[in-house]
Amino acid sequence: MRRSPEAIERLAPLLVLFLASLLIYGRTLSYPFVLDDRMVIVHNEFLRSPASLPLLLVSDYSRGTTFGPGYFRPLMMITFALQGLLFGWSPGPFHLVNVLLHALAAWALYLTARAFGCGARSGLAGALLFTVFPPASESAGSIVGRCDILATLFFLLGWRAQILWQRGRMSTVRACVSGFGLLAMLGKENAAVYTAATAVTAVCFLLAARDAGSARLPGRGARGQLLICAAACTALAAYLLLRLVAVGGIGLTAAVSALSSNPVASLAQPERTYAALYGTGRLLLALLGTSPPSVPLPLVRGRPLPLEGPLDARVLLPGLLLVLILILAGRLVRRGRPEGAALAFFLMTLLPVSNLVVAGASFVGGRFLYLPFAGLALAAAIGFDRVSLRAAAHPRIAWLCPVLVGALISGWSVLAFERVTDWRSEEAIAESWERQFPWDVLGWNHSGMLALERGDLSKARESFERSVTIDPSDAGTLANLGRILGKLGLWKDSSERLRRAAELQPAAAEIRTELAQALLALGEKQAALEEARAAHELRPSLFAGRHAFATALFENGRFGEAAWEFQRLILIDPENAPLHHAYILSLYRDGRFEEARTAAGDASRRVPADPQFDLWKARLAVRLGRRDQAIADLEEAKRKGGPVGLWLERVGDLKALRDDPRARALAGAE
Repeated sequence: MRRSPEAIERLAPLLVLFLASLLIYGRTLSYPFVLDDRMVIVHNEFLRSPASLPLLLVSDYSRGTTFGPGYFRPLMMITFALQGLLFGWSPGPFHLVNVLLHALAAWALYLTARAFGCGARSGLAGALLFTVFPPASESAGSIVGRCDILATLFFLLGWRAQILWQRGRMSTVRACVSGFGLLAMLGKENAAVYTAATAVTAVCFLLAARDAGSARLPGRGARGQLLICAAACTALAAYLLLRLVAVGGIGLTAAVSALSSNPVASLAQPERTYAALYGTGRLLLALLGTSPPSVPLPLVRGRPLPLEGPLDARVLLPGLLLVLILILAGRLVRRGRPEGAALAFFLMTLLPVSNLVVAGASFVGGRFLYLPFAGLALAAAIGFDRVSLRAAAHPRIAWLCPVLVGALISGWSVLAFERVTDWRSEEAIAESWERQFPWDVLGWNHSGMLALERGDLSKARESFERSVTIDPSDAGTLANLGRILGKLGLWKDSSERLRRAAELQPAAAEIRTELAQALLALGEKQAALEEARAAHELRPSLFAGRHAFATALFENGRFGEAAWEFQRLILIDPENAPLHHAYILSLYRDGRFEEARTAAGDASRRVPADPQFDLWKARLAVRLGRRDQAIADLEEAKRKGGPVGLWLERVGDLKALRDDPRARALAGAE
């Protein structure tokens, strides 16, 4: 069956956008899970259960993980669950879906431009600009960036429904506006401005109809537009209700804010606004696409604001630019021009991520520009269409606009193709963070943890020391640095960092445990016992804390108490040979030889391949005057490969057996 030319014309832009998206971002199909991908997908058993699907609608995206509270983005989580349950959990298909969804979002932008009256060529130009926009590589390259793509896709589809209705080409508009709007908000929280976007669009259409003086289609007047806005408000109300159930509030929870590295969150006014304007300026600069968003200024929590007030050019210029865009958008809306609605779209979606309204969990990021740039790309498509129509009357210059747009698309394509490689590995991401945000401890900490995982202690130390230099009051970083210094044998330096971390977070049992271990290595036994006891009292279930407490008791000569603690640990991990040795030695030092021999026999049964427990049994048999039993124990150790001759020579407890011919025979057989 041959397809009609109209069908081919409708599908051709979609195919072009799919091809462009695959050419630029197709390399991500070989990329692994990174960062939050691992948290929400790899290490999330809740996500992998079919019974969890309906619960995802009222859950934050950290549910089922060991991490703290997260954002409320249920649509992304539902798509992850469905995709994994149906097609498996390897990273390649997840990346492929992101790439295809990115192309669909660009197609939705093309359809919206066409709904506004743009020609096919102009609409496709705007959609291609959106596809190749370099900062979009963060959303397309990171699997959890799907939240930006979904929010933008459904935002545009809902907005398009309103536009088509105004032009008399859609009857089920309220259901579409409400349904797509809710899906957009469930994709990502900054889509909550959807209601405001529909209101601005309604005003734009009403003013356009008034100025034109033409008869409106029935029901497309003020009453009809109010019904459209009411449908958008219904979507917002449903979203807020679901969010309230899931995370207990509308804004970021206190737990999420506490984990934030955003320096703006800790500032008071007016410094907070100054810093937010500076960050907005960095985002606006990144719109040029020539370099990723970066923050070279040392904005660090607890430090003086390195900005000189409202007249600082880094604050003043972004503020003026926002005001100019606002004025331009307002004037265009008053004239009923669709470019005004598109610019208003850009401003309204930029404000929630700019920290000007509310401080987010992050300061600046490429993903922040994904949804706002859809508005700019749409404005560009409409503007390109107007310029093309006017240039058609001047053949000598008509070619100039398409050439300039094509050059921009080509240049951005190359940049996006290169920039997406930042997501090829955890190491590449860490290097990118270090370049773009040299004053953000998050990147240095991540780099340090990666170096620690691969055993590069020197690089780990360098990264954590850089992080501590930036923020000396970050207890987690101090603890990590202390741990690295301990691995390097620098116990004094290690204990100093860990002590400072414990002062900052006295309720952190893990830090107090590591401090106790460092103090033991330095020979400060009493101080180590105090820290280990505090850690044990804070979290009795912490295995490392209990082990440090038992070891500190032993080192302080409190062998009976140490034996009791080691015995409790053996109940948790009964096949742990070092624990059995520590328990037996504690009983031995406490003079409880019979109990120690019983413990050695139990250890020999649980860890039968270890001849050391047979040595213990022999030593204790000698102590208890059981010479024949000691010989039998040594024979058993010999069968397991134990160096009986060496033991007879060096172990004092076996001195009484050195003249026994049976023992000499065992030693001579080696």
